[in-house]
Amino acid sequence: MSTSPKNIGFLRKLLKRMGRYRVFRMARTWLFFLFFIALFGDFIANDKPLFCRYEGGVQFPVFQEILGLRSPFNKSTDWDDPKITSKIFPLIPYHFDTIDPLNSQFKSPFGKQNISSIRFRHWLGTDQIGRDVLAGMIIGARVSLVIGFFGIGIAALLGIFLGGIGGYFGNKRLKWSRSHLVFTLVLFVVFSWMAYVLPIYFGQGGKNRTGIIWWVLWFMFVVFVWLYGKVFNQSKAVNLPLDWMVLRVLEVFKSIPKLLLVLVMGAIFNPSVFLVALVIGVTHWPSITLYMRGEMMKVREKEYMIAAQLQGIPEWRVLLRHALPNAIGPALVAIMLGLGSAILSESFLSFLGLGIPPDLVSWGKLLASARENISAWWLAVFPGLAIFLTIYSANRIGELLLEELKAG
Repeated sequence: MSTSPKNIGFLRKLLKRMGRYRVFRMARTWLFFLFFIALFGDFIANDKPLFCRYEGGVQFPVFQEILGLRSPFNKSTDWDDPKITSKIFPLIPYHFDTIDPLNSQFKSPFGKQNISSIRFRHWLGTDQIGRDVLAGMIIGARVSLVIGFFGIGIAALLGIFLGGIGGYFGNKRLKWSRSHLVFTLVLFVVFSWMAYVLPIYFGQGGKNRTGIIWWVLWFMFVVFVWLYGKVFNQSKAVNLPLDWMVLRVLEVFKSIPKLLLVLVMGAIFNPSVFLVALVIGVTHWPSITLYMRGEMMKVREKEYMIAAQLQGIPEWRVLLRHALPNAIGPALVAIMLGLGSAILSESFLSFLGLGIPPDLVSWGKLLASARENISAWWLAVFPGLAIFLTIYSANRIGELLLEELKAG
């Protein structure tokens, strides 16, 4: 890459070149299909009608439920009620938690099923209590993709930030006063302790406000550090070895077994989507950091970078406006490769029972249900195939992106 203003055009040309490969088009189509399923899953698989007439009025039960609008219906509504007319149900008339007692005990997708018409057939079979596997696959796609992208997003933010500042500033380019450094470290310890204590102090209600408390404390931390540097900072500046610090943190995280870290976090915290994404982010950021750090060390020696520094442009502006956009390419490769690994990690956690809450479904949880009956092959084949195709698609896009970056 030459200069940062051309990056958007470069990426557009890069994607156009990658479009020549059939495997890229197939992988892209599969991921787009999953996004569509995840976004509109409630309109594809649901036990509530999309449209109906009730007491002379028009109702949209699925849409009303998603938006939280007032509705005359609830979970116990009998949709066979004569008052409810002109019903239009989704293509799959089951939700992932809909129980069909007439088709419990692992009904095969190709076996005989107790259904009133072909419209109510379980096309991918059922589990032990009669839940539809296809509905679970559709709704589970949303949970798996959200966790995968959110988790790799956390890893990308950490990796790009730490790798960027470590590779750009090195050990001698950033200077900080001793008093400012000591103040920042002390303030970080104090605010970390407050982030742990305040949610407990506020009791049960504080748990629901934990995220707000953390964001407020983080904002206050940044403001206090900035104010101290502007008002009270008078001591002599010293070199801040950022690259050394980043590498030491990397060594610490790489020395901790991932499975042990996952088990510890799963034992301390209650299952939640955020917890699974956080575990994925914490365990996947080192590889992105190494990619970003190596590329940043090359970019900072380019002629246009030296010219920007000679013009007196502030270091942080040079980093954000010139260095970061030109060094992001290899990090994107690590992110795409990490996406497949993130989805696999979610499936692994759910398979162990350490992932999402019981009221949600994912591909990993469907896969885990196959242990209840090893002859129910459809519970292993269909979720496993979806996981394989998603991981393969993300990895192939990442590999092709790496090849094109090296070639161009």
